[in-house]
Amino acid sequence: MIVMKEATDNMNAKDAGPVSKETPATRQWESEGGSLSSREEKLPEGIQAVTVTHYRVGKYSYTNLEDAMAEHRRQLG
Repeated sequence: MIVMKEATDNMNAKDAGPVSKETPATRQWESEGGSLSSREEKLPEGIQAVTVTHYRVGKYSYTNLEDAMAEHRRQLG
């Protein structure tokens, strides 16, 4: 039996195409664009990759949540 995948916000219904019961829809999309995991190459010793969270309040950007909350309160007036 062949069923049609449902369209999502990022694709049109005409792009959905047939999907067999044996192959889930997500499996067909797995090879569409590369890995979501972090880079596999090793960094040289002494170099470290870190993730930074930015909080945006209006036109301002903060890395400290307390500062962002204070700006938010100021904007509320």
